[in-house]
Amino acid sequence: NRKNLQLFIEYAPASIAMFNRNMIYMAVSKRFIADYRLGNVNLIGKCHYEVFPEITEQWKNIHKLCLKGESHKCEEEVFYRKDGKLDYIKWEIKPWFNAPNEIGGIIIFSEVITERKNTELELLNLKTDLEKQIETKTRELKFKVDELERFQQATIEREFRMKELRDEIEYLKKSNKLE
Repeated sequence: NRKNLQLFIEYAPASIAMFNRNMIYMAVSKRFIADYRLGNVNLIGKCHYEVFPEITEQWKNIHKLCLKGESHKCEEEVFYRKDGKLDYIKWEIKPWFNAPNEIGGIIIFSEVITERKNTELELLNLKTDLEKQIETKTRELKFKVDELERFQQATIEREFRMKELRDEIEYLKKSNKLE
């Protein structure tokens, strides 16, 4: 059964790693190795904290809680890698049992969502840039509309003044004819 389980995990299309109570790899999926850019390393028998020395105390504490029977998950977390890169990951950790009430270790299900997160950030930046452009264009258009309204008002006032002058000329012409 253990060999079947190891094969199932190894070829699962998800990022999965199974550990004993000492955080030693018992089974790992090819996807896990690919997602975390581990190359051709054979992880079986190695300690998780040696493979990932950058793992924080916070995560180690979560592992300890899961080894006591708890389950934890996170939809998005930043994972700073020892090479200076960062990954965004989604993860879930559950205990697995040797026998009823006997925890044998934990299973980590994870997904590196860095590409998706970068795309989301890029879209957010584009949205922000677009909103700034719209704001700038709106101000420019408002200025042009105000300018047109001032021109229109000046034109209307000039037309009224011209009419007044024509009316006055007409009045004066009529007044001169009467005398």
